[in-house]
Amino acid sequence: MEESRYVLVLTAVFLCLFMAGNASATDGTTFPVDDAGIAAYVQLSGSIDLQATMNNLLPHIADVIEVNPTYFIVNVTNDDNQIAHLYVGADGWVIPYYLRTEMVGKVVRWNITSIQDPTPENVSSMTTLEEVISKTCAVTGVDYETIRSDIKFYDFEHPGANRMMVVVDMVSGGGSNSFYMAIPSVVTVKESSYSHYYNKWGGPYSHIHVYVNGAPILDNTRTGEGVIYHDYDLTLDQKNTIKLRSDSDYYVRATGVGWVLVYQA
Repeated sequence: MEESRYVLVLTAVFLCLFMAGNASATDGTTFPVDDAGIAAYVQLSGSIDLQATMNNLLPHIADVIEVNPTYFIVNVTNDDNQIAHLYVGADGWVIPYYLRTEMVGKVVRWNITSIQDPTPENVSSMTTLEEVISKTCAVTGVDYETIRSDIKFYDFEHPGANRMMVVVDMVSGGGSNSFYMAIPSVVTVKESSYSHYYNKWGGPYSHIHVYVNGAPILDNTRTGEGVIYHDYDLTLDQKNTIKLRSDSDYYVRATGVGWVLVYQA
């Protein structure tokens, strides 16, 4: 059975506030502003023990990029087995980010390493950038829930953007779901991309499809469990129909799509 939802971009958004402050990270003297794209940021405390934080983060660190007495930058493996970049300053600033060459769809967190199967509710409850902040909180002794409301977002690639929207839809087993996104022409879309989750155990003739306005944009025959990303521009002043369909309720355990828009309104 197919379910449909109508989503109006201007009424389902959260703010991406401009970074402000006098800390070294936020004035751009140490943070790699020329490399970063979408980022989340928060100051956990007045100071952070960098060496202890790095040591405790080691199970999650894939690569160490830069270390000095005032900050470090590392690559962190998130719960989708994808790499996010993390800046931690001795002044308490924690800024996970993706490079501007990476798609903003990477903010969708499917949490595939969890024992719980992804659901729209737990997928949309936290972005991958917030997840990295929560991991940093855990190793620095900060209660994530106490700082969660202070987390803000910023897109260094598109400094004029002031909104971001994430829409998540899923299908368990076979069947299809669809939703609609209407983007008024008064909005300037800076980036549009999607994250596709799949959990498929076999069957070479079992496909997972994503359609936009009836046209196929993805035909996934991969097996196993994973996440892939694609850029795709939606049409302004039109009700764009995004449909997710699975051919099999036997081979496909679950599949999902998370659409992300960064825009200026």
